[in-house]
Amino acid sequence: MSFNTSSYHYTIVQHPNYAASKEAAKNTQWCPSSSGHIIYDVHSNTPFISITVVQAIDYQLNCGPSGNFLGENYGKLENTEYQLYSARPADANFCDDFTIVYNFLVKLQTEAAASKIHRDMLHSNKNGKMIRFATSVFEKRVCL
Repeated sequence: MSFNTSSYHYTIVQHPNYAASKEAAKNTQWCPSSSGHIIYDVHSNTPFISITVVQAIDYQLNCGPSGNFLGENYGKLENTEYQLYSARPADANFCDDFTIVYNFLVKLQTEAAASKIHRDMLHSNKNGKMIRFATSVFEKRVCL
């Protein structure tokens, strides 16, 4: 039995946290956090956990044990991040949704940014549009 992407698309579009939905755009805002800006749900004031379908690509993929750490000459180990870039999915059912999500993120980023240079999350070049996902490798813990 093969995976039915049309049926899957129909199912996830119904979910309130689907990033391409109109509800997601109405109920979210971009707020500063300890590790940069994150998207918050305006009603619960908690980070917005969204669902989106993307294609992970092998562009500056840093998901190994050392993340994007290149050595002590280039930065501190505690600032290391795992990162991956995503692009428009190959499946036609999700192509338009990727564009909606990308444009939604452009709008949020533009509203919150202090400068006109937005290089950290959204990338656009001759090959298309990409969204960068990143998270810290290390988490600060305090022992008492």
